[in-house]
Amino acid sequence: MKKLIMKTGLLFMRMRYYFKYLKTRKYKILKTRYRFIGHDKVYRIKACRNFNNVKKGDIGGYIGKHCYLAQTGKCWIYDDAIVNGATFIKGNSIIKDNAHINGRDIVIRDNCRISGYVVIAGENITIAGNSIIRNQATINSNVAISCNSYISGPRTIIINARLCNAFIESNDDFITFTGFGRVNRTTTISKTRGKELSVCCGCFHGNIKKFEQQVMETHEEGSYRRDEYLEMIKLAEIHF
Repeated sequence: MKKLIMKTGLLFMRMRYYFKYLKTRKYKILKTRYRFIGHDKVYRIKACRNFNNVKKGDIGGYIGKHCYLAQTGKCWIYDDAIVNGATFIKGNSIIKDNAHINGRDIVIRDNCRISGYVVIAGENITIAGNSIIRNQATINSNVAISCNSYISGPRTIIINARLCNAFIESNDDFITFTGFGRVNRTTTISKTRGKELSVCCGCFHGNIKKFEQQVMETHEEGSYRRDEYLEMIKLAEIHF
């Protein structure tokens, strides 16, 4: 009898949670409206309530599973944009036009804007802050983009890079050094909206002058690590 009461109580709790979810959910998947991406099905989404500039009943883009687009926040997928693979759209981020996102461990959060024929694929990708990615840019594996970064252009392919406050319109606007430092980390130096160059190296995010100061304070004179980082700075000044 006790087991029956416990099972009934658990069932009641689940039903209560489910009906609450139906009342508060932001969107639902339309199982009858789908297309194939390779062997995978992706489904149209439909807004269940008003938020941001989305109205109840509006049809959105495509997703592979419910968990790929958060039910909280104002994030949304518009037009014919596609989100598939182990991808998670959170916060107030917007995916629109014909953007295509498909990979593993991809997180897009905060207030990001992804538009145009952008392709984001591969694995281990985080896009955060107020970052904007547009106009046929390609983002591949092992990339972290944050702050107020702007990435655009069909000749732009980002891979194995960490960008903060970057302003990139082609591959000429950033350089990446891999395998340096105590843990063989990746160091990325990029253009910004101003005249300064931005450096991302480990936990350091800042301009190239502050990076040079950090190197001088952290590494002893004559150490090969100090020399390596100083050579990176010289190469960046030549490149840009």
